[in-house]
Amino acid sequence: AVFIAADASRFPIRNEQLDTVLVYGVLHHLADPGAACREISRVLKPGGSYIGQENNETIFRKIFDLLQFIFPQWQEEAGPEATISADRFREWFRETPVEIDSETSVFLPPHLCNMMSLAVSHRSLVFTDRIARAIPFLRNQGGVILVRGNKS
Repeated sequence: AVFIAADASRFPIRNEQLDTVLVYGVLHHLADPGAACREISRVLKPGGSYIGQENNETIFRKIFDLLQFIFPQWQEEAGPEATISADRFREWFRETPVEIDSETSVFLPPHLCNMMSLAVSHRSLVFTDRIARAIPFLRNQGGVILVRGNKS
């Protein structure tokens, strides 16, 4: 595997050169995440995969924001799209040959997870993800959106 760090608005890579593009927690910082999505599509080979994770647009976001205000866990400056929905990803990739699939994860606030040991936190996340994904109303309300795209 080869990893590069590059400007998301113009990857220094020729068209259709990469088997996989991993963009993890970056798009919500960008001024134009849609441009980065078009770049992802441009550099992927046919049959290639995009894998990403971003802050999800969720009904629980106000709780997270309140906890983050009272007990900051990290300092972050997001772009104009601090949270991203599955529909937004589909919109950004709509005019590309990349088909998007997504699910959400992390139904516990990071503040709570940070109070647990790593093992307990992991088991708690797995348990709450399993339960929340089984409930139709909660299924898409996890704190992060996990995105997979495949280029036809």
